[in-house]
Order: sequence, then C-alpha cells, then structure tokens
Amino acid sequence: MLPVLLFSMLAISQAKIDKLDDYDRVAITGYVSDQVEHIPISARNNLNAKLNQIISSNGFGSSGLTQHSRFILTPNVVVSNKNVVPSAPPRVAVSLDVIFFVGDGFSGTKFGSTSVSVKGVGSNENKAYISAFNQIKANNPNILELIKLSKTKILEYYNNECDFILREAETAANQNNLDEALSILTSIPRVNEQCFNKARDLILPVYQKKINRFSIVKCSSKCMELGSKL
Repeated sequence: MLPVLLFSMLAISQAKIDKLDDYDRVAITGYVSDQVEHIPISARNNLNAKLNQIISSNGFGSSGLTQHSRFILTPNVVVSNKNVVPSAPPRVAVSLDVIFFVGDGFSGTKFGSTSVSVKGVGSNENKAYISAFNQIKANNPNILELIKLSKTKILEYYNNECDFILREAETAANQNNLDEALSILTSIPRVNEQCFNKARDLILPVYQKKINRFSIVKCSSKCMELGSKL
C-alpha cells in the first residue's frame, strides 16, 4: 500500500512543483536567536509569530514541499529607551530598533538587513514589548525592499551552488536521511532549469530507497510477530 501511496505523492508533489513560482519555491524560516534573551518569553514568541507573518505575507513560506530551508529571517532588538510612565496604575514604555537580517543560516552569509523603529506601552514590560512588535507591518517598505533583495541573492545561490546542493542531498540520502534529501531536492527553484531538472531526476531514486527501507522494516516487524507466535 505504501509504495502506491508514495508514488501517488510523488506525482501530486511534482504537479505542485511545476505550478509554483520562484517566491513559492524559495523558503525562508523565521529564527529568533539568543541575542534577544533580554526580552520576556511571551514577547519573544510574539516576535517569532511576526517573523512568520512577514515570511508568509511576502510569499516565502513553506509550501509543504520545501520544509528544508537554510535561509533565515532573524531579528536583533536594540532597546533605545525604556521607562515607567507615571500613571495610575504605572505603565511601561519601550522604544525599540528592530534590525532584520536575511541570510544563510548554515554559512552565516548575510544577504541584507533593514531596521524598523517602533514604540510600545503596556501594563508591564512584556505587554510593552508585544505592543511595540505589533507595530511592525509585513508591508513596511524597508522590509519589502529587504525581501526583494534577499530573493535575488537566494536565487543567485541556487544558480551558483547547484552541484553542492545536489551533493548535499545525495549525502543525506546515503546516510538514510531520506526526508531531508527529498526536502533539499524539492526546494530548488525552477528559475535554474538545469539544476531543477537534475534535482527532479534524483527524487524518484530517493523515493524508491524510502520504499525499500519501509518494506524491510515491515518485513522485520511481521517476522518478529510470527516468531512470537511460534
């Protein structure tokens, strides 16, 4: 049953791949680093949700085929001012410079950055940060320009590093990291037709290896079950 299912998934996935444009094919992952550990956890989660909103709103979210992404959108939060507003009850006000970076999370290469200044007020520090992060808009002109620049840089990466990417997928497959290998191969944008076609040729053998491994596991399970009944 699984072989039929996997081949059906391959056919459906390939059909989807053919319909995706470059924005849909290039995946970026939001990542909040330890550099913002001074921010309360709840506000940090809110910031991570904001990253995901920016990514999906600008067409870089995972399509379900591109779970593997070496490219990240990550913020650095600089507190330019924080004070208690005298009121009843007292409120906390913060002024932040949020610097967004897009780059290669594996090599550390930075593609571009931009800064957005926001302010927030809340009944406590956590709510003040959340209020400030909510002021960040996915369609902010600076963010849009960063996304545009990053798309160009990422597509250049696929153009220049095709052989390396394919070797990376083959290495993952040889180490039986089959899902990772498939994710790498299906993440290659069609803009580089030659690399895209090479990756597509490798997908079926990796699926076949996945089928073979499942068959072995299934057989071993049945053998153990039969052995326990003897």
